[in-house]
Amino acid sequence: MNRLLLKLFDQLSGLPRGADEAELLELVARWRHGAEVAFIRRAIYQWLSDSAALDHLRTWARETSTHYVWPLFSTNSGYGIVINEFKDPRQMTSGYANTTHNHRYSFASLVLSGGYKQVRSSVEITELGQPAHVYDIDRDDILEGRMLTIGHEEFHRIIDVQDRTMTLLVKCPAVKEASISVDVATRMASRHVPVEARVTQLMNALVMTEDAGIAEGKSDARLA
Repeated sequence: MNRLLLKLFDQLSGLPRGADEAELLELVARWRHGAEVAFIRRAIYQWLSDSAALDHLRTWARETSTHYVWPLFSTNSGYGIVINEFKDPRQMTSGYANTTHNHRYSFASLVLSGGYKQVRSSVEITELGQPAHVYDIDRDDILEGRMLTIGHEEFHRIIDVQDRTMTLLVKCPAVKEASISVDVATRMASRHVPVEARVTQLMNALVMTEDAGIAEGKSDARLA
């Protein structure tokens, strides 16, 4: 059964950099080749049970306000596969997934279980921190077994998430430094830089904080 996942890993590794979300969707559709979603879930379970992938999962997993992100595989060229496990709807808090947002990368997704409603929108932003113009253009029921794509320039939001919703998400390499979200209530636009890209900001903040402490007459630990 693990051959199924290994085949997907191999196919993704062979994809040249520059592929878009339509090519990812075609790759996932060929890989799935009519396999039942339950069979795919069992294959993932077996992969995690039989390999060192579980340690990798524990190390690199992260939590958002709406779901858990479980990384399964990444290629040297920047493509990646993750499982998005959505929280119990009663435990979700307001966050990125339920704002109107885009991504730094394009992706194709297969719903492994559950489902949700997706609202695609057209967004006009004049200035960050100012109200944006948001026009909803489409609303879809995304249910178990459905495959879909989102391009990095597209805006969408996720609502009405069902219990036990999981998706298998195949990502292109990031093509932007940051993504944008728009708060549904206030229409305020915000820019989001991933934490791993903020090392320089951290270093600057450490220096600026230290310099501010010295200016206020506090002792300089470097001179103690």
